[in-house]
Amino acid sequence: YADPPNQIWFLKDETAGVSITRDPAFPALPAGTEVELQGEAQPDAFAPTLVERTVRVISHPGLPPAPLHSRDELLGGALDSQWIGLRGVVRSVTCEKGRLRLDFSTPTGLQAFVAGCTNGVPPRASVLVDSVLRLRGVCGTRFNARGNVVDSVLFVPDLDSIEVEEPASSPPFDLPLTRIATPLRYDDAHRFGHRIRVSGVVTAVTRRTEFFMQDASGGAFVQSLEPLDLTPGDMVEAAVFPEPAGATPSMMAGVIRKLGRREDPVPKVINASGPWFTQWDSTLVTAQGEVQEVVFARGRLDVVLRAGEQRFSLQVMDPEARRRALRLRRGAVVAATGVCTVDLDDQKEPRDLGLLVVRPSAIQVLRPGPWWTPERALGLLGGLTLLLAILRAWGLWREARLREQYRLIFHHATDPISTHDVEGRFTSVNPAWERVTGLGLHALVDRRLVDLLPPTHRVDWQSWWGQVLSGSAAPPREIEITRADGRRIWLEVVSLMVRDPRGRVRVQSIGRDITRRHRDEQLRAGQQRALESIATGVPLPRVLEELVHWIEAEFPGVAASVLLVEPEGPTLRHAAAPNLPPRYVEALNGLKVPPGGGSLAGALVRGAGLVLSDPVGTPPWEGCGGPAVPSWVRTCWSAPIGTDANRVMGAFVLYLRESREPLPEERELVRVACSLAGIAIDRKGEELVRQQLEARLRQSEKMQAIGTLAGGIAHDFNNILATIQGNTEVLRMDLLPSSELQESLSAILTATERARGLVLQILAFSRSEQPERRLMLLGPVITEALNLIRASLPASVEIRTSLSPSGLQVRANATQIHQVLMNLCYNASQAMRGGAGRIEITEEVVEIASDGASPVPQLAPGSYLCIRVRDDGHGMDARTLERIFEPFFTTKGPGEGTGLGLAVVHGIMQSHDGAITVASCPGRGSTFHLYFPAVEAEIPSVTSGEDALPRGHGERILIVDDEAGIARFAARLLTRLGYHPTAVVDPVEALDRFLAAPGEFDALVTDLTMPRLTGVDLARRILAERPGLPVIFCTGNRGGGLHEGELSFLEGRQVLVKPFRAEGLA
Repeated sequence: YADPPNQIWFLKDETAGVSITRDPAFPALPAGTEVELQGEAQPDAFAPTLVERTVRVISHPGLPPAPLHSRDELLGGALDSQWIGLRGVVRSVTCEKGRLRLDFSTPTGLQAFVAGCTNGVPPRASVLVDSVLRLRGVCGTRFNARGNVVDSVLFVPDLDSIEVEEPASSPPFDLPLTRIATPLRYDDAHRFGHRIRVSGVVTAVTRRTEFFMQDASGGAFVQSLEPLDLTPGDMVEAAVFPEPAGATPSMMAGVIRKLGRREDPVPKVINASGPWFTQWDSTLVTAQGEVQEVVFARGRLDVVLRAGEQRFSLQVMDPEARRRALRLRRGAVVAATGVCTVDLDDQKEPRDLGLLVVRPSAIQVLRPGPWWTPERALGLLGGLTLLLAILRAWGLWREARLREQYRLIFHHATDPISTHDVEGRFTSVNPAWERVTGLGLHALVDRRLVDLLPPTHRVDWQSWWGQVLSGSAAPPREIEITRADGRRIWLEVVSLMVRDPRGRVRVQSIGRDITRRHRDEQLRAGQQRALESIATGVPLPRVLEELVHWIEAEFPGVAASVLLVEPEGPTLRHAAAPNLPPRYVEALNGLKVPPGGGSLAGALVRGAGLVLSDPVGTPPWEGCGGPAVPSWVRTCWSAPIGTDANRVMGAFVLYLRESREPLPEERELVRVACSLAGIAIDRKGEELVRQQLEARLRQSEKMQAIGTLAGGIAHDFNNILATIQGNTEVLRMDLLPSSELQESLSAILTATERARGLVLQILAFSRSEQPERRLMLLGPVITEALNLIRASLPASVEIRTSLSPSGLQVRANATQIHQVLMNLCYNASQAMRGGAGRIEITEEVVEIASDGASPVPQLAPGSYLCIRVRDDGHGMDARTLERIFEPFFTTKGPGEGTGLGLAVVHGIMQSHDGAITVASCPGRGSTFHLYFPAVEAEIPSVTSGEDALPRGHGERILIVDDEAGIARFAARLLTRLGYHPTAVVDPVEALDRFLAAPGEFDALVTDLTMPRLTGVDLARRILAERPGLPVIFCTGNRGGGLHEGELSFLEGRQVLVKPFRAEGLA
């Protein structure tokens, strides 16, 4: 026999056979091969085992004949590893591990394994069931550890070693139907070991391959070959092999098929205490009994019943029936329906009776059991005893655990814990107490808690301590304690009266370190007081002195002061030093600090904090000529005072009597004091700024009033100028061009033009609208501005100009250019020593390249007209140059300037897309460069003379002006230009004349500001009658006194500003 996949080989000669242990690497040998083998024999349970070393194939004679043996001879063990023959009826054929397995129908069971069937059960083997076979193979006997025979199997080389002596009589379900109760009876006609066919109703299912079935004759246990989905009540048909087992035969290796559903058989009512109950084995029965116990273990529920002297059990399988069974009490009488199972002993006598309960209603309670029973009483008594023992043990365990927990809490708590006797003396302290206070138990021997408190904290101590000893809830108490290192700390203490294990009164105190909270409260209170003083306008020196007193009160033995740093010098000045020696304070006032002078002085100027541990040996004012510190000072440290503008204004300087680093709480308090001092100094500066702003507001209101007055004066003055100018031009028209009077009349016109320009400048300065920019040459604008500037500067200031006509124009506003030049020239005159000096103004063209080498990086590449304003005044230092264009920055004294002039100049240059730069040096004057983007454009030529004026062709013009002189001169001028004017002084009269004959006029020329009816209202009334009529407005102050609706009406219409020339009116 050879089965390589399962590593099984046998070898036989003429005497006996042995099993062979082969190396898997050796080639496989088929069964029937003759070989010569060398190896090592090893003892086995019965026959020896040969371990193969070398093998030589001799021939292939085939398998030898096999003597026939019985099943009993196999169980003796002597045939182990021998080649034998065997005869039997096959009960089932399956495939297992690549071998064919044959189960024989014998009382003790027998299996045969056929090698070489790796593809399942072959067709020729599937028909072997219920056939009588004769097989040749090797007997394999299994032994236990003690050498006892356990089982025997037959190893068959192949299917050819199987001979069918008697084939199966018919297919399984073609067999004649047999009653369940008849197999294995003495009158049974069928042959033993062969298959029979039975039919019945399923009464219980224990597994998917095991169930009970019953017909009219009785019941039986059935085991199927394949798993089934059966439930009680299924009608089935089975082809099975009956075997003796228990009180009734078992049906094994069944082939099952379902036929439908049937009602359960009527259960047999049996007397479980009778002697013949074994006849009901595997049958559905009903039995009564008294409940003895309910046992639930390993997922199985058994109810033990007693009927007379007989005890039997119910194995409850249905879930609902289990829930009912669990509620049964001992002594209850129940009727149970289930499949009867009888267990036999070795003598085949009944040993136990059981019922399989598979229906929910299978258990009926006929009489409930009593609740109170002796067993329950004993159980209750035992339970109470056990409970008391558990409670006692738990109490002892809890007491020990609480004691251990208290010990752990006491030693590991972060809060100070201490115990005291009734007098308040310390009896124990935990490590946290020593850590927080620095005082251990050895330092507290015979000391009371009250002894550690300052006198101010001992008030009403006895009443509070008495309240603690009385056992009532005493409120927490805040106490101050001086640590071993001299620091003061605050504790919030809660004390309770307790008793020790001996019953003595003790006080347990738990403290909480509230030093930080107390210090924060003091900080908030001090901040509140300081802020109230600042908000209520307390003078700055008094506020600073209050801050110094606050620091000294919080840290006894520390002397504090406030030193301010004046920018000039810089210079030191004491603002508050109440507890320093007066001579020391006076010596520091006005002390100038040179660069790098004095360790503490240098830190003050730089705005850095500094700690000097030996101010006597290392003088803080060394190099400044300052005084030595008082002899009692061992440490000197400073903290800077800053403002919102990030400027260092001074510092708090503290003088300590001990040589040590400042404590964290001291640093925190001084930091807050510095912040409050900075707020106070800023508040003082804000008050000064507010006063300046109020002064500027009053000045602005004054200027606004002046502007309003100027507007009114300008209107009247323009009317006067218009009369003078108009009549002069009429005279020029009447005279011959060669007349000697033409030159005088031209001088009059030039003077009126200059007066007109002055009025326009006054109006521009008094308005707030965005100035209008136009193309212009800078030379004439500069000349015009200098004509105004010379009148306002002292005669000792000389102005020199060098203006080169470049032909380039700029887009600018002349009035703003006047303002820029006036600011620069006015500042230059004030910078001149003795009020005498020279101002030089030059104009030149500058090209800004794109290579990044421009002196003014913010300008785009291109051509620029540069105006240079240079003076020979005292000049400016680098610090002043950095802030020269800041609003409100000024080096002038109070009342001499607002510091807005150069800021306005800088804004004007930026609005013109230009730039301003400055170069200056102390003692060498200053030079300002103004850059304007240049524009190439032609200047339109102006043709003068009467022939250049456009002339009319008899158009009828209505002239309305409340100034009779202007109305008459305009009428005469228009008459000479070829028009037919009608002059009216009263606007209401003019409206009436127009409405009386709207078609008589071709155009309207009207003044804007007139009594009774404004020029805009007059135009609206006339245009409502004659839409599209040309209208020209005249005004001496454009925009002055007009509301928004009138201004919007003027948009897009012709407006002639008085005084106007003849060409303007034409």
